[in-house]
Amino acid sequence: MRRLFSGLLVILASFFFLRPLFAQSPSKQEPKTEFFPLALVLDAAEEAVNGILWQPDWPLDLPPDAFKVKDAYRLSMESEGISLVFFRNTVYQIQDDGSALASLRVEEFPFVIKNKIAQVKLSYRGLFEISGIVINFQSGEESWKLEVLESDNSYPSLVRSSLGESWFFIALSRGLNEINESWYDEEGTLLGAYRISLAAIGERRRPALIHDFSLPGEDCELYYDSRCLMTEKSGPEGIYKVQYYKLDLPRYLERGYTGGETQRYSFQWDERDLLVRLAGDDLDSRYEYTLDERGNWTERRECCMVPGLGLVYPAPGTVFKRGLEYFE
Repeated sequence: MRRLFSGLLVILASFFFLRPLFAQSPSKQEPKTEFFPLALVLDAAEEAVNGILWQPDWPLDLPPDAFKVKDAYRLSMESEGISLVFFRNTVYQIQDDGSALASLRVEEFPFVIKNKIAQVKLSYRGLFEISGIVINFQSGEESWKLEVLESDNSYPSLVRSSLGESWFFIALSRGLNEINESWYDEEGTLLGAYRISLAAIGERRRPALIHDFSLPGEDCELYYDSRCLMTEKSGPEGIYKVQYYKLDLPRYLERGYTGGETQRYSFQWDERDLLVRLAGDDLDSRYEYTLDERGNWTERRECCMVPGLGLVYPAPGTVFKRGLEYFE
């Protein structure tokens, strides 16, 4: 316990000198743990309140409209090896006149971290101040458990995290134009650091450039349209570009993986905004649906058009089942 307290004091002292640390290289000790910018998870939580979840680096077989239903507060989706939930809860703020103002906050949502799909679960202190985060990867690897120790204007500034038997501390400093984030071990040794530059899009500010000090020259750049939808992501995992159809449904997608060729895909939607076909350089899939009484799909069945013997024949593909719980 004394060791942990001593380490925490070192971290708190380091936090106030965070700027000078960014000019230094992270610890030369190569950690086995794969870190990630927590600030991007926090940004995704803010956007999920507005129902914006899909991004161009999502797994291609994951339905881009999986969590798009305006009048549902909870959506669960399952397939072989995948179980994801998007849950927005209604909370009430008491006004000076005694009336209650209803607002939404996100409890659970899916997110991609370094090309791996994960389920993020949030807990709160009060109405909107995040107190804890659990990140479960669908691949079955160890889960991250994070506890917010301190916040600055409801934004986490000091976080204690664990991965299996290992403990870490994360210090964050959010300004108008950038977020600085650094990861430490329990002894206070700097393990990794990020600087996230923010872009102003209307009244919102979104991450535009992620500089990882442990990976020089491999910055990640993000671009958005006027609606704050991501249109391009370029980084160590690859280059992703998307054009949208109507609101936030993808129409054309390009993916250029490191060391590989660029792959292009087109999404065909019907008049009900249901995806009926996904075609690209290496696939051609058609989709059929089961709908509920409100016209929202509860099951999506894939039919893959497979080439063979000079012909193209249909073969059954992935089936996704979706549970919907609606607002009254």
